[in-house]
Amino acid sequence: MECDVHYAKTNLSKLLKQAELGEEVIITRSGQRFQLQVVAAIKPKPKFGTLRGKVKPVKESLLFAMPDDEADAFIEGRA
Repeated sequence: MECDVHYAKTNLSKLLKQAELGEEVIITRSGQRFQLQVVAAIKPKPKFGTLRGKVKPVKESLLFAMPDDEADAFIEGRA
């Protein structure tokens, strides 16, 4: 799409939407052409279920608290 500066100023949101959809937008001023490239900075939201089969279940033993003596040994570097 090619348009002049006045049209671009009054219809910027429309031009941005077209650019986001992959359309080339060229803005002209006094016969000079300027090409603007808009790149979406927002990452698309992940779709539900995209991690199915990629995440492994947690071992049951990791769900319980560590005994105090074992925790102390870990913190002190004895474990």
